[in-house]
Amino acid sequence: MIASVIIPTHLRHDSLNLILEDLYNQEYPKDLYEVIVVDSKEHVENTQEFIHNIQFHNFVKILEADNNIAKKRNTGAECASGEYLIFLDDDMRVGGNFIETHIAAHIEPGLIVSGRVQFPEKWIRESNYYKYKNSRHVGRYNDGAKLSGHHFTSMNFSILKHTFLLMNGFDESFQFYGGEDIEFGLRADRFGVKHRYCEKCVAIHCETQGSLKSFMNKVYKAAFYSHPLVIAKSPATQYITTFILTEDGFQRPLEKEMLFLIVDRLANSKVINILLALLGRLNRNSFLYSPRLYMLLTLIVTRKAATDRYMEKYDPIFD
Repeated sequence: MIASVIIPTHLRHDSLNLILEDLYNQEYPKDLYEVIVVDSKEHVENTQEFIHNIQFHNFVKILEADNNIAKKRNTGAECASGEYLIFLDDDMRVGGNFIETHIAAHIEPGLIVSGRVQFPEKWIRESNYYKYKNSRHVGRYNDGAKLSGHHFTSMNFSILKHTFLLMNGFDESFQFYGGEDIEFGLRADRFGVKHRYCEKCVAIHCETQGSLKSFMNKVYKAAFYSHPLVIAKSPATQYITTFILTEDGFQRPLEKEMLFLIVDRLANSKVINILLALLGRLNRNSFLYSPRLYMLLTLIVTRKAATDRYMEKYDPIFD
């Protein structure tokens, strides 16, 4: 077996059906790859029944794990038969040459290959919010570019199973949303694992469309719960701008200290709600797209989470 495609899932049968259909229709020989779906223990019976009723159910292996994204990925990897592991989220769509392209991108042993991730073109064209979110995905580099660990994304990457297990997989101590992916990328840097970008390994992110407010609440949750773990486990966070400008305890050059003070002053619900309202009104006007406003909002939401954490007050809901 050459490749194992691992998909963690949770209550997303509609999108899961689409990605499984894409993987069934690959040009790569079917005897050279397998597909592994890992669902939460409390929902795995429903997923088994759902997959049993689709046309290509014999093509999919179903596993169960605790409802922890790191645990699900690790469970899939441990049970995989493939030499290479390809990880996808359950709300992605891929073309017919996806697996073949990922395998071909491993031009030297021990690589992490991050593929291109983007939202549907129509979403990007019609929404400034999705234009901004798309800019946060891997997809702004030259093909073959070397990536640093904090640019790692877990929703479309491949790695030798041997390398993954040597790294001990994803850190399962991340119990809440976010953090396990950037920690994995930074740990890969410490292990000396090379990280390359593959433009041709494309996955379209067809998430359930949400609002800017809901996305910022996820940013808040990740910063509140996961940033302390990432900082404790990854010394390299002292060089990452998001952490420098939003977390206490970092040494900063004067210009970064000034920016930190500005972000800190703006990090309150009133300013956040003003920016949410403004960007909401401008969302359909592509001429008034301002990535800096979105970046500022992201920073001050992250800083608010850090100050709320210090005060032991979890308060993510923005009106």
